[in-house]
Amino acid sequence: VKPDEDHMCSIVNGIAILEDGLEEKVEKSIKSFSFEKSYFFLLKGWSRINIAAVDLKNEKIIVSRWGKNLEKVLKTDKNGKSKK
Repeated sequence: VKPDEDHMCSIVNGIAILEDGLEEKVEKSIKSFSFEKSYFFLLKGWSRINIAAVDLKNEKIIVSRWGKNLEKVLKTDKNGKSKK
């Protein structure tokens, strides 16, 4: 991100799709992950990184601390309806 006076915010989402499951240690690391950066005391905006893992084996989605919206997107079907 190259912040300037026109920059408001940037959100970067990283998603890993896992066929063989996820170790508990890695799951805890993802859930506790948090990265935010402000630029020039927020006058030039801010950035955030969210991460998610889709565990196909156990049919789970694990998201980082600020990734709740990312989880909603991953649970949405092609018609825009939320899956349980």
